[in-house]
Amino acid sequence: MVLSRRQWLATLGTTLAGVRTIPGFGNAVLLAASPGPRAGHVFVYEPDHHTCCLLGGYEGKPPRDEAIWRWNGSNWKMSGADAGSSPLARTLGAAVFDEKHHRVNYYGGLALASGTPNGELWTLDGSRWETNREASPGPRDHHAAVYDSRRGRMVVYGGQTGGRSWVVDTWEFDGSKWHGTPSTPVAPGPAARAHHAMAYDAARGRTVLFGGIGADGQHRDDTREWDGTRWTRVDVTGPSPRARHRMVFDAARGVSLLFGGDTGNPSAGQWILSDETWSWNGAAWQKLQPPASPSARMAHALTYDTNRRTVLLFGGTTAQATVEELWEWDGVTWKALGS
Repeated sequence: MVLSRRQWLATLGTTLAGVRTIPGFGNAVLLAASPGPRAGHVFVYEPDHHTCCLLGGYEGKPPRDEAIWRWNGSNWKMSGADAGSSPLARTLGAAVFDEKHHRVNYYGGLALASGTPNGELWTLDGSRWETNREASPGPRDHHAAVYDSRRGRMVVYGGQTGGRSWVVDTWEFDGSKWHGTPSTPVAPGPAARAHHAMAYDAARGRTVLFGGIGADGQHRDDTREWDGTRWTRVDVTGPSPRARHRMVFDAARGVSLLFGGDTGNPSAGQWILSDETWSWNGAAWQKLQPPASPSARMAHALTYDTNRRTVLLFGGTTAQATVEELWEWDGVTWKALGS
């Protein structure tokens, strides 16, 4: 499906019928019983409570501060934050669940109030937000992050800075401090890019990166892996060049799962949306052929539900609009939940 730049921008401002204001969030456009349409959001599984936490990527007029929504396997619930500070509402950030410290790490993103990238790292423990005071890699958006469970670190790569410079460094956060400095990052990465996707392969102890947009404005189709010390390019044939796709590790099947994205020519001002599902086993890509699938989309979010042993997909922008659909992948097919 082809989506023009004008159509994409229009969908970001779309307000759907049937929405109402949520008390305490001003004129925020949110559905009463669900998070509402989202794009550029994050979706993180919280194993301590068997919930999936959704943040950011708001449609219409956003709340001032982040609204916390959680999916418990059967319904949505909006959680109020404890009294005190909360991060400003944002989009295009990155988040992981820190298994060692039992909390969500939420870094960077485009602050919607100012329209500029943010460099803060916030942690969320239940309903309590705290900001990390250690020096961070700085403001950025369009980046990607995973949690390396073997080493207990969040791995961050890519994106763009507040000055719209391209980021070419790899950073790691151990739960209390960042490793690396602006002049000497942990390691150089797979060249400048944004809108790429990453997954952490827990079976092999590797961070997997695919695709994105390079500094030349073109889509990428390379597969890279980070072992905690260096990046390695894996020369294999796989998905076509794309950006704004998403990946997650499907632990039940032992593969990294990729869905969707845009595969068009960015210089032509159009996006060609994909509904493809791919898996990566560490040696080869396989294009899967599920009997049912979400429609083609980009800027959605994926997470893996350890308790139910399924992958969940929420939201994204289709050729028609930004949506609030929730889908589940069981290794064979996609199933729409709540329908």
